[in-house]
Amino acid sequence: MLSSFVPGASTWFETGELMNGGLAIRRRDYEAATAGATRVTSSQWLVTVDALSTTSVSAPSWMQPDTDLQIVRGFGGYALLPNGAHNGACQASVSFYSFDGNYCGQVSSQNFSPGTSNCGDTYDLRMGHDGTLMYRLPPSLETVSAAGRDVTYSLRYWPRSLR
Repeated sequence: MLSSFVPGASTWFETGELMNGGLAIRRRDYEAATAGATRVTSSQWLVTVDALSTTSVSAPSWMQPDTDLQIVRGFGGYALLPNGAHNGACQASVSFYSFDGNYCGQVSSQNFSPGTSNCGDTYDLRMGHDGTLMYRLPPSLETVSAAGRDVTYSLRYWPRSLR
């Protein structure tokens, strides 16, 4: 599956845990800042590998690009958390899937949206081991000094919301 892999200028691999003890493998690409962008990243789930297996299969279609995979609800399902984006909207949705990849719904972006339509560059929505969702506000919503450096760093969080 990875035999035709072609790296970008700055590419690395990351893994996501599967409920059967296996791994999902994704590529993550970083591009240098252009036209005022602080970073541009993208990700694509490539393959899954079952526990104790020596072979991989293509990642299922429900593993959407530019997301992070997390097990939720005590191994009751998966959450796909959105990655940050360049010139992204201030809206993020968490999609939920069952063990076998059936769509179960999503948490509306209005629950953790900063309330504006365009945020510029955004950060990844993260989840702690206890199900706490965490979102760092984008630079466009922070207080910035006259020299252009961030003065504040704000983190919104929702304790044990996906437990």
